[in-house]
Amino acid sequence: MASSLGLGGCFGDRISAEELRAAIDAVVVLGQARQAVDDVVEISTSFTIGEGLEAIVEEVRAFLESQAPCTELTVGDSQITVDFGSLTDDCSYRGHTYGGQVVYSFELAGDEVHVTHDYIAFTNGEVTLDGGADVVWGGGARDIETDFTVTGEKVSLNARGDRRMTWVDPVQGLGGGVRIDGDHDWTGPLGHWTMSIDGVEARAQDPLPQAGSYELVTPRDVLATLSFSRVDDDTIEMVFEGPRQRRVYHVNSVGVVDEVDD
Repeated sequence: MASSLGLGGCFGDRISAEELRAAIDAVVVLGQARQAVDDVVEISTSFTIGEGLEAIVEEVRAFLESQAPCTELTVGDSQITVDFGSLTDDCSYRGHTYGGQVVYSFELAGDEVHVTHDYIAFTNGEVTLDGGADVVWGGGARDIETDFTVTGEKVSLNARGDRRMTWVDPVQGLGGGVRIDGDHDWTGPLGHWTMSIDGVEARAQDPLPQAGSYELVTPRDVLATLSFSRVDDDTIEMVFEGPRQRRVYHVNSVGVVDEVDD
């Protein structure tokens, strides 16, 4: 969950142009990774809590066959391996095309269900993930810990995250958006970054939140904030504020970033 960040170092310093570009690239590629992860989390939690492990595995298997029939499934007692093939075979779920593999492992823990994800060259065409996620589903919330390498068009990051996800609209589920609190940290070309996530609201089809904010600490210990608001159905406004700095960007649904006049 959200953690307090160690706020020492150079907080009077301005963020350099190189750091600013790296921060934007990282936030966009992590948002694209969230899109992909949330879809496969949705698949892995398509069961009724309170059922036995065998019934849970069978319910997820049946859901996969009905929603993404082009996948190749290998089913064990508590595990499902999903092979999405390649992007060229047009294997899709919720309107997104996927390739690579995801291995789901299920475990019961009282009233909660733990689902471990292993990503093997898993891609949605925008980013590729190798690594894993641990998902705990219970009490109307999903707790998701991620640890993976994510490679996008502009950057590759070694990223870890810990977030709690609840529905904005419980009736619509993922389609109505989610509220996220937690934190991320990652290592990129400039070094190690940390980010606190405060009450953001995100939709599955957007690479960035449509509301809320991130608190970001650069490898040089410079503090900045990124806040988000919706411009239209295809565009999110992202406002960057650092020491004596303010920039405004518009980001579309496929992650294209344009700076706009404040």
